Amino acid sequence: LGASAAGGGAAVAGGSIANPLEGGEAPSDIITMNGSKTLSILGKRIMMTSGLWDSTGHTSLASLSSCAALYGFGSKLGEDESSLATRRMLSSYFYGPGMDVWRIGCADESSSNVYASTLLHLAKSSDTKKSPSTGWIQTSSTILHEWCVRSYDFSMARSLQCLLNNHAALPSGALMPAIEASLASLTRSTHLSIQQRDYERAKTSARRACWLASHHGLLFQQAWQLLQLALIDLESSSCAPQSTIERAIPPLLECLSLCEDYFMDPLRAVALSALAKVHLGMGRFRKARSMLNAAMPLVMQHGHLWLQSEACLTLAKCHLAEASWIEGGKPGDLISDRKGILSTTDSGHAIDIMNLRQTALFQLEKSASILEQLDEIS
Repeated sequence: LGASAAGGGAAVAGGSIANPLEGGEAPSDIITMNGSKTLSILGKRIMMTSGLWDSTGHTSLASLSSCAALYGFGSKLGEDESSLATRRMLSSYFYGPGMDVWRIGCADESSSNVYASTLLHLAKSSDTKKSPSTGWIQTSSTILHEWCVRSYDFSMARSLQCLLNNHAALPSGALMPAIEASLASLTRSTHLSIQQRDYERAKTSARRACWLASHHGLLFQQAWQLLQLALIDLESSSCAPQSTIERAIPPLLECLSLCEDYFMDPLRAVALSALAKVHLGMGRFRKARSMLNAAMPLVMQHGHLWLQSEACLTLAKCHLAEASWIEGGKPGDLISDRKGILSTTDSGHAIDIMNLRQTALFQLEKSASILEQLDEIS
């Protein structure tokens, strides 16, 4: 799942198909291959590329590859590949940018919405004359579970969680290996516990998932679960009697180390934005701002809309914190006149404060505009 695995997989996927005649005459099965078989192989090759992107945290690129496979070769893909492509496309709205960065090119804007089109494709993929397939049930249940968790319908979310766990326990009905199915189940439990503000149970599920991923060498999953542990500590620190924000530092540093070693840049950007929030909470606003400025391009490209908005909000807080520090940092330098307008013996300080507050206002407006897109998606 790291850089070496991605490189090896890419070599296998590209070499024999790109040069079928290299080293001698082409095998007879390639010569006699019909059009339908060729399209099926091309679709599976694109799904392999999607899996490589997904294994390194590039959610948007994995979703884009799945979109190409589903709409370009959907009729030639198998049931499992079609369900996996649908799930990866929809996951971009749960964990990735969530925006329609691909447009079909229709004049009607509503008909070009990829998210709505994918949901419609999922609904039509079940033949009403027969019982739904296992792949359709699992994909639909996963999407419904996410929506129930995010809409605080906890009773339905728990029922769907039991349904998914039962399907994953059946060897004949599982769409993914047992380890990945267990990780998916623990991740769903973590998200549900976070929404219920049961942070101790959420951390227990995240720690189990982190150990399982580490034990089986699933590096991206391990880094992702470490990030989840840190985000849980960040969220729980706002309502704890004593601040627990420092607890987020060890899992974040371990996550960043894995991301740097195995080139998981999108996940590294999100971890840096979370670490910046920790530094801001500890009063290190300049260090937090420098981290956010470095991570912002990848966060805006690959991060979920909520994470993008949170990064802009944290950056605004950094600017406001520095303005407050300048304003109150040197007694006697800063004076308030009768009109309540700041005046100073050093006019440069007043200009710096004004610029910082204007920049903070810009970041706040940007954060609000990003959050408005969540309503458009839902």
